[in-house]
Amino acid sequence: MEIVIDIGEYVVSQSEIDILKIYGISSCIGLVMHCPKKKITGVAHILLPTSAINPELGKISPGYFADTAVPAMLSKMALKYNCQKRDIITSIYGGAESKTENDVFNVGSRNIVAVKNKIYEYGLTLKTADVGGKVGRTLYVRAATGEVTLNKQNFL
Repeated sequence: MEIVIDIGEYVVSQSEIDILKIYGISSCIGLVMHCPKKKITGVAHILLPTSAINPELGKISPGYFADTAVPAMLSKMALKYNCQKRDIITSIYGGAESKTENDVFNVGSRNIVAVKNKIYEYGLTLKTADVGGKVGRTLYVRAATGEVTLNKQNFL
């Protein structure tokens, strides 16, 4: 079954047939957590690096922010599916630079740093990082295997 993950959402699946998708990632981060031992995969579509700008939204929809998405998805994988941190492999995609020349916010690069910091803070393994540049990305993730198919589109 195809499951589209919108901005601020995350999905954890154990279905052999699920394909988890994120379309058109630019400055956002697509975070993939896969537990090969349990054949469980989680995917989050992270918009911003920190929930400090809207702590209430971080509680209601933790997928919006790096600092809430990583622990929320990890917690669900551990509590609901009994995945161990040492068995979870992560990968990240996105964090593109803005199309404009003078992007003072640098959201893409800030997202990359924030997600990586949270991954390392929780002692997870980062296997793949296809991030940065002026590239849009679309992810297709097979829930049973964690296999990622990535399509890229240049902004230039």
